[in-house]
Amino acid sequence: MDNALSKYTVDIVFVIDATGSMGDLIDEVKQMAVGFDTNLANGLRAEKKGVESLRARVVTFRDIFEEGNDAIRWSQFFNLPEQSGEFAEYVDAVEAMGGGDEPESALDALWVAIRSPWRKTRFKSRQIIVLFTDASSHPASGKSPRNFQDGVPFAASIHDVQSGWGTAARPGSMDDRAKRLLVFAPDVDPWTEIDKWDNVTRFASEAGKGCTEIHMKEIIALLVGTV
Repeated sequence: MDNALSKYTVDIVFVIDATGSMGDLIDEVKQMAVGFDTNLANGLRAEKKGVESLRARVVTFRDIFEEGNDAIRWSQFFNLPEQSGEFAEYVDAVEAMGGGDEPESALDALWVAIRSPWRKTRFKSRQIIVLFTDASSHPASGKSPRNFQDGVPFAASIHDVQSGWGTAARPGSMDDRAKRLLVFAPDVDPWTEIDKWDNVTRFASEAGKGCTEIHMKEIIALLVGTV
């Protein structure tokens, strides 16, 4: 029966504000990570879609001006379901802490996600970034964390980040047909500006409330609609 499904190669990056206010959301993500591939596949199957292969990675951020290089951390891509245990273990180790007063370093983290080692494939593909925050963002810092892709220069402005995201006329680091960005963030800069980018969907979160209104079952449903 699955042979009749329209199948996709899917890469997903979860970009998560890991500051102190985000504990409830991070607990939701930890629960989501267990069986994520199965739940996504079941949702897609209901829409007559399937997964040829699935990978997921995680980028977390706090405040690079408070914590330096340790403010932004990222995992490898995990092949799912083969590495579902390692994926869940990585997510389970994420703690909500620090960050100080907002803004945080979300634009730097988004840059890391955009520059992910996305797959090029002959199958239908999706390159999806899902970002969660309850805060505004510092301008892109231009500060490269240690070991980031062999010293690739970091974005120094939101325009650099947008260039990495790309447009139909000027593709960036991602496949313009495959890229999707789901943003859960307050109605503040830079999110109101990023709303205007191609292939971006934003859902307004309440500032300073830790994205408590977000539930992972809803995120799975949104991802299904995005593929």
